Amino acid sequence: GRHRHSALHLMDMLAAVISNMDSTAVATYGGNIFSMVLKSLDTRRLYSDKDNDGNGGAPPIQAWGRLLAIESATVNCMLQLVLKLNETKFKPIFHRLLEWATRAPPGADGPSLARKIAFFNVINVLTENLKSVFTTYFSALLEPLQDALLREADPDLDDAPNVGTVQLIAMRALTRCFMYDTSEFLNESTFDKLLEPLINLITAPRQLPRRPSHMTSKAARGSKKKQAPKPSTSDDETPLFVAIDPTDTLIENTVSASCPAWMQTELSTLSKTLVACLSQMAMASGMNNGESRWRPLHHAVLMATRSNDPISRCTALETVMAICATLQEEYLVLVPEALPFLSELLEDEDARVERRAVEVINAMSEK
Repeated sequence: GRHRHSALHLMDMLAAVISNMDSTAVATYGGNIFSMVLKSLDTRRLYSDKDNDGNGGAPPIQAWGRLLAIESATVNCMLQLVLKLNETKFKPIFHRLLEWATRAPPGADGPSLARKIAFFNVINVLTENLKSVFTTYFSALLEPLQDALLREADPDLDDAPNVGTVQLIAMRALTRCFMYDTSEFLNESTFDKLLEPLINLITAPRQLPRRPSHMTSKAARGSKKKQAPKPSTSDDETPLFVAIDPTDTLIENTVSASCPAWMQTELSTLSKTLVACLSQMAMASGMNNGESRWRPLHHAVLMATRSNDPISRCTALETVMAICATLQEEYLVLVPEALPFLSELLEDEDARVERRAVEVINAMSEK
Protein backbone atom coordinates (compact mmCIF):
# COMPACT_ATOMS: atom_id res chain seq x y z
CA GLY A 1 0.00 0.00 0.00
CA ARG A 2 2.62 2.58 1.07
CA HIS A 3 4.88 1.65 -1.85
CA ARG A 4 2.08 2.15 -4.34
CA HIS A 5 1.15 5.52 -2.89
CA SER A 6 4.84 6.49 -3.09
CA ALA A 7 4.98 5.41 -6.73
CA LEU A 8 1.93 7.53 -7.52
CA HIS A 9 3.38 10.61 -5.80
CA LEU A 10 6.72 10.07 -7.55
CA MET A 11 5.09 10.02 -11.00
CA ASP A 12 3.01 13.11 -10.20
CA MET A 13 6.13 14.94 -9.04
CA LEU A 14 8.10 13.79 -12.09
CA ALA A 15 5.39 15.07 -14.47
CA ALA A 16 5.54 18.48 -12.77
CA VAL A 17 9.32 18.54 -13.08
CA ILE A 18 9.26 17.58 -16.77
CA SER A 19 6.67 20.23 -17.63
CA ASN A 20 9.02 22.89 -16.23
CA MET A 21 12.22 21.64 -17.90
CA ASP A 22 13.85 23.62 -20.69
CA SER A 23 15.26 22.03 -23.85
CA THR A 24 18.79 21.77 -22.40
CA ALA A 25 17.57 19.90 -19.34
CA VAL A 26 15.42 17.58 -21.48
CA ALA A 27 18.42 16.82 -23.72
CA THR A 28 20.54 16.06 -20.67
CA TYR A 29 18.09 14.04 -18.58
CA GLY A 30 15.47 12.87 -21.08
CA GLY A 31 16.98 9.39 -21.51
CA ASN A 32 17.13 8.76 -17.76
CA ILE A 33 13.58 10.04 -17.31
CA PHE A 34 12.33 7.74 -20.04
CA SER A 35 14.00 4.74 -18.38
CA MET A 36 12.28 5.64 -15.10
CA VAL A 37 8.91 6.01 -16.82
CA LEU A 38 9.37 2.69 -18.62
CA LYS A 39 10.10 0.95 -15.32
CA SER A 40 6.93 2.43 -13.84
CA LEU A 41 4.90 1.34 -16.89
CA ASP A 42 5.87 -2.25 -16.04
CA THR A 43 3.93 -1.99 -12.78
CA ARG A 44 0.87 -3.65 -14.35
CA ARG A 45 2.84 -6.77 -15.30
CA LEU A 46 4.77 -7.01 -12.03
CA TYR A 47 1.66 -6.26 -10.00
CA SER A 48 -0.35 -8.96 -11.80
CA ASP A 49 2.38 -11.56 -11.29
CA LYS A 50 2.70 -10.73 -7.60
CA ASP A 51 -0.99 -10.57 -6.74
CA ASN A 52 -2.02 -13.55 -8.83
CA ASP A 53 0.37 -15.83 -6.90
CA GLY A 54 0.56 -18.03 -9.97
CA ASN A 55 -3.12 -18.95 -9.82
CA GLY A 56 -4.35 -16.78 -12.68
CA GLY A 57 -7.05 -15.01 -10.70
CA ALA A 58 -7.43 -11.24 -10.80
CA PRO A 59 -6.42 -9.17 -7.78
CA PRO A 60 -9.15 -7.35 -5.83
CA ILE A 61 -10.92 -4.50 -7.62
CA GLN A 62 -9.60 -1.97 -5.06
CA ALA A 63 -6.05 -3.09 -5.83
CA TRP A 64 -6.61 -2.64 -9.57
CA GLY A 65 -7.87 0.86 -8.83
CA ARG A 66 -4.53 1.75 -7.26
CA LEU A 67 -2.73 0.27 -10.24
CA LEU A 68 -4.82 2.34 -12.65
CA ALA A 69 -3.93 5.50 -10.73
CA ILE A 70 -0.18 4.72 -10.94
CA GLU A 71 -0.35 3.82 -14.61
CA SER A 72 -2.38 6.93 -15.49
CA ALA A 73 0.17 9.12 -13.72
CA THR A 74 2.99 7.30 -15.55
CA VAL A 75 1.32 7.78 -18.93
CA ASN A 76 0.97 11.47 -18.12
CA CYS A 77 4.73 11.59 -17.43
CA MET A 78 5.35 10.06 -20.82
CA LEU A 79 3.11 12.65 -22.46
CA GLN A 80 4.87 15.53 -20.69
CA LEU A 81 8.23 14.18 -21.83
CA VAL A 82 7.12 13.69 -25.45
CA LEU A 83 5.73 17.23 -25.59
CA LYS A 84 9.24 18.49 -24.87
CA LEU A 85 10.91 16.48 -27.65
CA ASN A 86 11.40 17.21 -31.32
CA GLU A 87 10.93 14.40 -33.84
CA THR A 88 14.62 13.52 -33.93
CA LYS A 89 14.65 12.99 -30.17
CA PHE A 90 11.26 11.29 -30.09
CA LYS A 91 11.85 8.58 -32.71
CA PRO A 92 14.36 6.51 -30.72
CA ILE A 93 12.17 6.76 -27.61
CA PHE A 94 9.15 5.58 -29.59
CA HIS A 95 11.03 2.56 -30.94
CA ARG A 96 12.36 1.70 -27.47
CA LEU A 97 8.80 1.81 -26.17
CA LEU A 98 7.56 -0.39 -29.03
CA GLU A 99 10.36 -2.90 -28.46
CA TRP A 100 9.59 -2.98 -24.72
CA ALA A 101 5.94 -3.80 -25.44
CA THR A 102 6.46 -6.44 -28.11
CA ARG A 103 9.44 -8.41 -26.81
CA ALA A 104 9.32 -10.95 -24.01
CA PRO A 105 10.22 -9.56 -20.56
CA PRO A 106 13.19 -11.16 -18.79
CA GLY A 107 12.43 -14.76 -17.89
CA ALA A 108 9.16 -14.88 -19.85
CA ASP A 109 8.31 -17.18 -22.75
CA GLY A 110 6.72 -14.48 -24.87
CA PRO A 111 5.47 -10.87 -24.95
CA SER A 112 3.42 -9.68 -21.99
CA LEU A 113 -0.26 -8.84 -22.40
CA ALA A 114 0.00 -6.54 -19.38
CA ARG A 115 2.79 -4.58 -21.10
CA LYS A 116 0.73 -4.30 -24.27
CA ILE A 117 -2.21 -2.87 -22.32
CA ALA A 118 0.05 -0.24 -20.74
CA PHE A 119 1.63 0.42 -24.15
CA PHE A 120 -1.71 1.02 -25.90
CA ASN A 121 -2.76 3.29 -23.04
CA VAL A 122 0.29 5.42 -23.89
CA ILE A 123 -0.57 5.29 -27.60
CA ASN A 124 -4.12 6.48 -26.90
CA VAL A 125 -2.97 9.46 -24.88
CA LEU A 126 -0.29 10.43 -27.42
CA THR A 127 -2.76 10.14 -30.32
CA GLU A 128 -5.39 12.18 -28.51
CA ASN A 129 -2.95 14.96 -27.71
CA LEU A 130 -0.74 15.02 -30.82
CA LYS A 131 -3.38 13.94 -33.36
CA SER A 132 -2.05 13.88 -36.96
CA VAL A 133 1.49 14.57 -35.76
CA PHE A 134 1.50 11.15 -34.08
CA THR A 135 -0.65 9.10 -36.47
CA THR A 136 2.33 8.93 -38.86
CA TYR A 137 3.77 6.37 -36.40
CA PHE A 138 0.82 3.99 -36.71
CA SER A 139 2.39 2.14 -39.64
CA ALA A 140 4.91 0.79 -37.11
CA LEU A 141 2.01 -0.21 -34.84
CA LEU A 142 0.11 -2.28 -37.40
CA GLU A 143 1.54 -5.63 -36.34
CA PRO A 144 0.91 -5.21 -32.58
CA LEU A 145 -2.57 -3.87 -33.36
CA GLN A 146 -3.34 -6.92 -35.48
CA ASP A 147 -1.95 -9.18 -32.78
CA ALA A 148 -4.22 -7.56 -30.19
CA LEU A 149 -7.35 -7.85 -32.34
CA LEU A 150 -6.66 -11.48 -33.27
CA ARG A 151 -5.69 -12.59 -29.77
CA GLU A 152 -7.55 -15.62 -28.44
CA ALA A 153 -8.08 -16.13 -24.73
CA ASP A 154 -6.31 -19.18 -23.27
CA PRO A 155 -8.63 -21.07 -20.86
CA ASP A 156 -5.62 -22.61 -19.11
CA LEU A 157 -4.25 -19.16 -18.28
CA ASP A 158 -7.58 -17.56 -17.39
CA ASP A 159 -6.44 -14.52 -19.39
CA ALA A 160 -9.78 -13.52 -20.96
CA PRO A 161 -9.89 -10.24 -18.95
CA ASN A 162 -6.45 -9.21 -20.23
CA VAL A 163 -7.33 -10.25 -23.79
CA GLY A 164 -10.57 -8.27 -23.69
CA THR A 165 -8.71 -5.29 -22.25
CA VAL A 166 -5.94 -5.21 -24.86
CA GLN A 167 -8.52 -5.50 -27.65
CA LEU A 168 -10.56 -2.64 -26.21
CA ILE A 169 -7.55 -0.35 -25.80
CA ALA A 170 -6.25 -1.23 -29.29
CA MET A 171 -9.63 -0.31 -30.81
CA ARG A 172 -9.68 2.97 -28.93
CA ALA A 173 -6.27 3.75 -30.45
CA LEU A 174 -7.42 2.80 -33.95
CA THR A 175 -10.55 4.94 -33.63
CA ARG A 176 -8.40 7.96 -32.82
CA CYS A 177 -6.03 7.18 -35.66
CA PHE A 178 -8.92 6.97 -38.14
CA MET A 179 -10.29 10.29 -36.87
CA TYR A 180 -7.06 12.28 -36.91
CA ASP A 181 -4.86 10.70 -39.59
CA THR A 182 -3.84 12.74 -42.62
CA SER A 183 -0.99 10.47 -43.77
CA GLU A 184 -3.12 7.75 -45.38
CA PHE A 185 -2.34 5.10 -42.79
CA LEU A 186 -5.47 3.30 -43.95
CA ASN A 187 -4.21 2.34 -47.40
CA GLU A 188 -5.53 -0.73 -49.24
CA SER A 189 -3.12 -3.14 -47.54
CA THR A 190 -3.81 -1.82 -44.03
CA PHE A 191 -7.56 -1.80 -44.68
CA ASP A 192 -7.50 -5.47 -45.68
CA LYS A 193 -5.43 -6.46 -42.65
CA LEU A 194 -7.69 -4.72 -40.13
CA LEU A 195 -11.18 -5.29 -41.55
CA GLU A 196 -11.60 -9.00 -40.88
CA PRO A 197 -10.30 -8.97 -37.28
CA LEU A 198 -12.59 -6.05 -36.43
CA ILE A 199 -15.65 -7.67 -38.04
CA ASN A 200 -14.93 -10.95 -36.27
CA LEU A 201 -15.04 -9.17 -32.92
CA ILE A 202 -18.69 -8.26 -33.54
CA THR A 203 -19.64 -11.90 -33.20
CA ALA A 204 -16.92 -13.11 -30.82
CA PRO A 205 -18.88 -14.67 -27.90
CA ARG A 206 -16.11 -14.09 -25.35
CA GLN A 207 -16.43 -10.33 -25.84
CA LEU A 208 -20.17 -10.11 -25.24
CA PRO A 209 -21.11 -9.89 -21.57
CA ARG A 210 -24.54 -11.38 -21.08
CA ARG A 211 -26.85 -8.93 -19.46
CA PRO A 212 -30.20 -10.22 -18.27
CA SER A 213 -32.62 -8.28 -20.43
CA HIS A 214 -36.20 -7.45 -19.55
CA MET A 215 -36.91 -7.94 -23.26
CA THR A 216 -37.42 -11.51 -24.41
CA SER A 217 -38.02 -13.25 -27.68
CA LYS A 218 -41.37 -12.95 -29.42
CA ALA A 219 -42.16 -16.58 -28.65
CA ALA A 220 -41.61 -16.02 -24.93
CA ARG A 221 -43.66 -12.83 -24.95
CA GLY A 222 -46.56 -14.45 -26.77
CA SER A 223 -49.19 -11.84 -27.40
CA LYS A 224 -47.93 -9.40 -24.77
CA LYS A 225 -47.65 -5.80 -25.83
CA LYS A 226 -44.07 -4.74 -26.49
CA GLN A 227 -42.57 -2.69 -23.71
CA ALA A 228 -40.05 0.06 -24.23
CA PRO A 229 -36.59 -1.09 -23.13
CA LYS A 230 -35.47 -0.02 -19.67
CA PRO A 231 -31.86 0.68 -18.75
CA SER A 232 -30.08 -2.50 -17.75
CA THR A 233 -29.32 -2.84 -14.07
CA SER A 234 -26.64 -5.43 -14.74
CA ASP A 235 -23.88 -3.21 -16.05
CA ASP A 236 -20.87 -4.65 -14.23
CA GLU A 237 -18.18 -5.47 -16.79
CA THR A 238 -15.42 -5.81 -14.20
CA PRO A 239 -14.64 -9.43 -15.14
CA LEU A 240 -14.03 -8.43 -18.76
CA PHE A 241 -11.61 -5.55 -18.35
CA VAL A 242 -8.61 -5.15 -16.09
CA ALA A 243 -7.68 -1.81 -14.50
CA ILE A 244 -8.69 0.60 -17.24
CA ASP A 245 -10.88 3.67 -17.34
CA PRO A 246 -14.27 2.21 -18.37
CA THR A 247 -15.35 5.48 -19.97
CA ASP A 248 -13.77 6.95 -23.08
CA THR A 249 -15.39 10.30 -23.82
CA LEU A 250 -14.44 10.31 -27.50
CA ILE A 251 -15.95 6.84 -28.01
CA GLU A 252 -19.07 7.71 -26.01
CA ASN A 253 -19.63 10.91 -28.00
CA THR A 254 -19.09 9.14 -31.31
CA VAL A 255 -21.60 6.40 -30.47
CA SER A 256 -24.22 8.65 -28.90
CA ALA A 257 -24.36 10.74 -32.11
CA SER A 258 -26.38 7.96 -33.74
CA CYS A 259 -27.23 5.43 -31.01
CA PRO A 260 -30.24 6.03 -28.73
CA ALA A 261 -29.80 5.80 -24.99
CA TRP A 262 -31.91 2.66 -24.68
CA MET A 263 -29.66 0.75 -27.07
CA GLN A 264 -26.50 2.04 -25.40
CA THR A 265 -27.61 0.30 -22.21
CA GLU A 266 -27.84 -2.99 -24.11
CA LEU A 267 -24.38 -2.87 -25.68
CA SER A 268 -21.14 -3.72 -23.89
CA THR A 269 -18.24 -1.29 -23.67
CA LEU A 270 -16.40 -3.32 -26.28
CA SER A 271 -19.42 -3.40 -28.62
CA LYS A 272 -19.78 0.38 -28.45
CA THR A 273 -16.07 0.78 -29.14
CA LEU A 274 -16.45 -1.47 -32.20
CA VAL A 275 -19.30 0.71 -33.47
CA ALA A 276 -17.16 3.84 -33.16
CA CYS A 277 -14.06 2.19 -34.64
CA LEU A 278 -15.78 0.75 -37.71
CA SER A 279 -17.74 3.94 -38.46
CA GLN A 280 -14.53 6.00 -38.30
CA MET A 281 -12.79 3.38 -40.43
CA ALA A 282 -15.50 3.95 -43.06
CA MET A 283 -14.91 7.68 -42.94
CA ALA A 284 -11.11 7.36 -43.15
CA SER A 285 -11.16 4.72 -45.90
CA GLY A 286 -13.40 6.87 -48.07
CA MET A 287 -11.22 9.98 -47.97
CA ASN A 288 -9.53 9.15 -51.27
CA ASN A 289 -11.26 5.94 -52.34
CA GLY A 290 -14.98 6.47 -51.78
CA GLU A 291 -17.30 3.55 -52.21
CA SER A 292 -14.60 1.13 -53.39
CA ARG A 293 -13.60 0.81 -49.72
CA TRP A 294 -17.00 1.49 -48.21
CA ARG A 295 -18.63 -1.43 -49.98
CA PRO A 296 -16.53 -4.29 -48.55
CA LEU A 297 -16.69 -2.80 -45.06
CA HIS A 298 -20.42 -2.15 -45.29
CA HIS A 299 -21.12 -5.63 -46.68
CA ALA A 300 -19.10 -7.31 -43.94
CA VAL A 301 -21.05 -5.43 -41.25
CA LEU A 302 -24.36 -6.30 -42.93
CA MET A 303 -23.43 -9.98 -42.94
CA ALA A 304 -22.82 -9.76 -39.20
CA THR A 305 -26.50 -8.76 -38.76
CA ARG A 306 -27.25 -12.43 -39.52
CA SER A 307 -25.34 -13.68 -36.49
CA ASN A 308 -27.13 -16.18 -34.25
CA ASP A 309 -26.43 -13.95 -31.27
CA PRO A 310 -28.92 -11.09 -30.70
CA ILE A 311 -26.36 -8.75 -29.13
CA SER A 312 -24.07 -9.34 -32.11
CA ARG A 313 -26.98 -8.41 -34.39
CA CYS A 314 -27.58 -5.28 -32.29
CA THR A 315 -23.89 -4.34 -32.56
CA ALA A 316 -23.85 -4.86 -36.34
CA LEU A 317 -27.09 -2.95 -36.80
CA GLU A 318 -25.81 -0.06 -34.71
CA THR A 319 -22.61 -0.04 -36.78
CA VAL A 320 -24.68 0.25 -39.98
CA MET A 321 -26.51 3.23 -38.47
CA ALA A 322 -23.24 4.83 -37.34
CA ILE A 323 -21.73 4.43 -40.83
CA CYS A 324 -24.86 6.01 -42.29
CA ALA A 325 -24.66 8.93 -39.85
CA THR A 326 -20.91 9.36 -40.47
CA LEU A 327 -21.09 9.32 -44.28
CA GLN A 328 -24.37 11.29 -44.38
CA GLU A 329 -25.57 11.88 -47.97
CA GLU A 330 -22.65 9.84 -49.31
CA TYR A 331 -24.26 6.78 -47.70
CA LEU A 332 -27.05 6.87 -50.31
CA VAL A 333 -25.02 4.68 -52.69
CA LEU A 334 -25.01 1.96 -50.03
CA VAL A 335 -28.72 2.06 -49.13
CA PRO A 336 -29.88 -0.45 -51.81
CA GLU A 337 -27.55 -3.12 -50.38
CA ALA A 338 -28.65 -2.41 -46.79
CA LEU A 339 -32.42 -2.60 -47.31
CA PRO A 340 -32.77 -6.40 -47.73
CA PHE A 341 -30.77 -7.01 -44.54
CA LEU A 342 -32.77 -4.42 -42.62
CA SER A 343 -36.03 -5.93 -43.91
CA GLU A 344 -34.98 -9.29 -42.46
CA LEU A 345 -34.39 -7.65 -39.10
CA LEU A 346 -37.94 -6.27 -39.06
CA GLU A 347 -39.01 -9.85 -38.37
CA ASP A 348 -36.26 -10.59 -35.85
CA GLU A 349 -37.18 -12.78 -32.89
CA ASP A 350 -35.41 -10.38 -30.52
CA ALA A 351 -37.49 -7.30 -29.66
CA ARG A 352 -34.45 -5.04 -29.36
CA VAL A 353 -33.22 -5.90 -32.85
CA GLU A 354 -36.68 -5.50 -34.35
CA ARG A 355 -37.29 -2.14 -32.70
CA ARG A 356 -33.91 -0.76 -33.69
CA ALA A 357 -34.33 -1.97 -37.30
CA VAL A 358 -37.53 0.08 -37.56
CA GLU A 359 -35.73 3.14 -36.19
CA VAL A 360 -32.75 2.69 -38.54
CA ILE A 361 -34.98 2.36 -41.62
CA ASN A 362 -36.89 5.48 -40.58
CA ALA A 363 -33.64 7.39 -40.06
CA MET A 364 -32.32 6.33 -43.47
CA SER A 365 -35.53 7.39 -45.17
CA GLU A 366 -34.93 10.91 -43.88
CA LYS A 367 -31.49 11.16 -45.50
